[in-house]
Amino acid sequence: MSKICLDVCSHVDPKYGGIVSSLPHFGAAMDAGGRYITHRAAFCRPGEEKSAPHLTCWPYAHGAWWRQPALQAQYGHRLSEASVVHIHGIWEAHCRVSAQAALRLNQPYLVSAHGMLDEWSLRQKALKKTLYLWLTERATLQRAACLRAVTRAELDNYRALGLTNPVAVIPNGISLPPRVTPELFLTRFPALRDRPLVLFLGRLHPKKGLFPLLQAWPDVGPHTGAHLVIAGPDDAGTEAALEQQIRARKLESSVTLTGILVGDEKWSAFAASSLFALPSYSEGFSVALLEALGTGTPALISPGCYFDEVAHVGAGWLTEVTPSAIAAALVHALHAGEEALKIAGHRALALAQQYTWERVATQMADVYDWVGGGSRPTSCAIDIP
Repeated sequence: MSKICLDVCSHVDPKYGGIVSSLPHFGAAMDAGGRYITHRAAFCRPGEEKSAPHLTCWPYAHGAWWRQPALQAQYGHRLSEASVVHIHGIWEAHCRVSAQAALRLNQPYLVSAHGMLDEWSLRQKALKKTLYLWLTERATLQRAACLRAVTRAELDNYRALGLTNPVAVIPNGISLPPRVTPELFLTRFPALRDRPLVLFLGRLHPKKGLFPLLQAWPDVGPHTGAHLVIAGPDDAGTEAALEQQIRARKLESSVTLTGILVGDEKWSAFAASSLFALPSYSEGFSVALLEALGTGTPALISPGCYFDEVAHVGAGWLTEVTPSAIAAALVHALHAGEEALKIAGHRALALAQQYTWERVATQMADVYDWVGGGSRPTSCAIDIP
């Protein structure tokens, strides 16, 4: 008989990207494996539940849980149905409330920080995070039965905080459609046909390196004939700031903002592109990057993506997050020639095929069994100090 795992996240609106986009695939793979059935609890702002009508949403803010003690009893009943609780993301009420409820019920819980403890992230709102970390969040993390790291770098982030719990290193996965063609995207944007396209696809947020990318573009587009496509949902007013930068630099003829692309349109954009660009300051483990590689699109990424294998296997290039470095790397990649890009694309596909949700689900199920009293997993790396 299948056991129940409760996945807990903050937000369900697709504009928040990352965790929101990956959890449905993770849950589907877990369900297909048959060992655990996943339920989801989402802590949402008012109105956000419209993005996921099939979910029961809980209050987003810390204050709501302090003011309404009955909520804790209701949520405790929800958790009592599960064999294990898996918390995705930190810093928000869903992490503290879920961990405390699990402890009261003597249930094992896991935490996946999803890149939220790397150096760049900790520098954002540094004082607030430092206080919250030492008042609340560090204890929440330390009491977890196991921590999950999506990269080896994230394992180091946990250890840098002095956390001594076991850490399972399990990356994100990828689900690819059976067939991908560029036609749908190029039909919507016919002016981009027969041009080399450099694609950024993801949440529009300053941490993604979008502003250095735009600053680099005047030294790229005119020299390569390439067109920059920036696709994704707006976050924190970034889209308006990007539009202002595009006008100020007179880049309207070589940069296109498409808004959010989903489903077949998203896959078609990957297929239409010569190169995927993610010069991010900080990533957990980018699903968009995996998806690009999985369509055979080579990638230009930064060290902050924590996926140096892209360069090591010849599936793309690494760049520092400065306009000059990004420009030089893009020009080098685009001037490498069609055959070189094709070879890099084949290597990208081979790399992506190592990351399947089915494999992730098997590894996580092994970890869930272990924290529930089973034997130590051999399917994934487990670090125990």
